[in-house]
Amino acid sequence: MRVKKTIKKIASIGAAATMVGATLMGAAMAADLSDYPNMFIQDGAFNGVLVVGADAKAEDVIGITNIATSLQTASVQTTTVSDTAAADTAADTSYAVSEGYELCNRNLYPGYNISSCEPSVDDSDLDLLADDVYHDSEGDNDNDEKYTQEIFFQNQGTGQFLYTQDDDDAPTADTYLFIDNSNNFLYNYTLQFDSYVSVDNNTNALAGDDLEGTALNIQGKSYTITDVKVTPTTLTGAPYNIINKLKMQSGDSVVWMSEGESLTRTIDGVEHTVELMDVSADATSSAGSCGFKV
Repeated sequence: MRVKKTIKKIASIGAAATMVGATLMGAAMAADLSDYPNMFIQDGAFNGVLVVGADAKAEDVIGITNIATSLQTASVQTTTVSDTAAADTAADTSYAVSEGYELCNRNLYPGYNISSCEPSVDDSDLDLLADDVYHDSEGDNDNDEKYTQEIFFQNQGTGQFLYTQDDDDAPTADTYLFIDNSNNFLYNYTLQFDSYVSVDNNTNALAGDDLEGTALNIQGKSYTITDVKVTPTTLTGAPYNIINKLKMQSGDSVVWMSEGESLTRTIDGVEHTVELMDVSADATSSAGSCGFKV
């Protein structure tokens, strides 16, 4: 399950930043500064020359560096990217850079990471993190508990906004969102219930009776609980069991069929047809039976 978003790259240039070089200043004024920096951008790339004198002072060098950074940030083109991970689902979607989610309304400077701009996002930012209610009528406990979803950008070691160049990964110097694959995680997803969910956690079987077959909407997609595992703990003194593992299945998990009906499902690229041959109510004293052909 992958959630892709587009991050609008932004940088800031102070109102008092110095335009260095008479040639640059003259060209900018002739083109009307109200159009800055568009007069220097052509087809998404910088088209111009930045000049600094051989005996320039340190503040001049800093000023032209700021100008170069802001111009590079403005040198962007709208591109469409596809969410290939969802290609086999109804949620297959394409996103345009110009329509992406803007992480924050504050400046994200080179060297800073996402958390300095947007520590977290929730349902007010993304519809896929909408609040929902967990309904459970399985087993001996019934639940109707509200829950919230949130994504936290807590890792300081990744998700950095950089102007950089790398011979292998970024041969062209540009502004990048650097994600360090070796540095654990980019974000932490949290689903939190407003109150406790009642469940018999004495054994795996009893916990399964309460929870298996129920569903949760996670990041815009429905997941059905198919297996539950508990483990003993003594966190509060006396030993008791806590749920330490939930196995979930995405998509349809329950399909109602009539006698003689068939359906087709593709699993690992192989197409399977399941046909309900007969239905009997006399198999046992408490339950009927079904005969299937695969």
